[in-house]
Amino acid sequence: MNPMGNRLEQLSEQDLDFLVRAVATTRRDYDRIKDAVRGKPDLLQVMLDDPRVFDRLMSDTDAVVRVSPFLVFTVLLRRVQADLRSRSFTMEVSSQGTLPVFDAEAAAELLEDPSVRDYLAVMLEEFTRIDRHTVQVWGASGPRFVSYSNFAVEDMEMLAQLTAEDRRFPIYRRLGDLCLFLTGMFADHLARRARETNGGRGRRPVPVRGIAEYEELGRTYYRRAAEAEPAAGAGLGRLLARLADEFTVARKPLAVLAQRYIPMQRHRWFPAPPRPA
Repeated sequence: MNPMGNRLEQLSEQDLDFLVRAVATTRRDYDRIKDAVRGKPDLLQVMLDDPRVFDRLMSDTDAVVRVSPFLVFTVLLRRVQADLRSRSFTMEVSSQGTLPVFDAEAAAELLEDPSVRDYLAVMLEEFTRIDRHTVQVWGASGPRFVSYSNFAVEDMEMLAQLTAEDRRFPIYRRLGDLCLFLTGMFADHLARRARETNGGRGRRPVPVRGIAEYEELGRTYYRRAAEAEPAAGAGLGRLLARLADEFTVARKPLAVLAQRYIPMQRHRWFPAPPRPA
């Protein structure tokens, strides 16, 4: 079962129009074709793999404005999947530099799971919207208000500590997603920040987290999310457990996407990772 699978059945009219116009280049009865494919994931899957869809997405600067982020990232991840099948290694970014790692086959195999591929597309869509919230919490001295950003690991960890254990599932899941997103989409940023901050003299007394630390955090929080009772009800227990077990491999499709396909767009589509306080 793919808990994210119904997203393809809920594509907007603009999404369907984009797909149909990209693929049906010899026809003009677009409305009839949209009616034929609407709500039919099998047909939509074939269209999403058509290279003309990817080409139109990359060549049309306004396309990413007209269609949903979910469709954009679904098309891009499927392209990354084909890319990974054709290569033997990915480029691993670290504070020591960039080196080839022979894990492309494992990363492509992970994307063969439609649950994983759709989860990553939804996750990327969610990271195009970053919010700051204020919540009321109760402590020994009474209620107080706490502000946090859902794009800051430290803020989300603080929120988890202030939240009852049986209500932490969405926080653990968000923390796992955040670590995966940062180490995949912005690995170069994390590596540079760790290199500049930890290597400086007297610039910061406490070392900042690097890629390895975020990887370990991501595995930990995905595992906690997978073991939480709401995960089973949401149909996400096995998926989150797999992301915990294969965290390093799971961030490689995001790295290929960032390095090869949207090296400049990522800075427009997503906010820059926050600097530690």
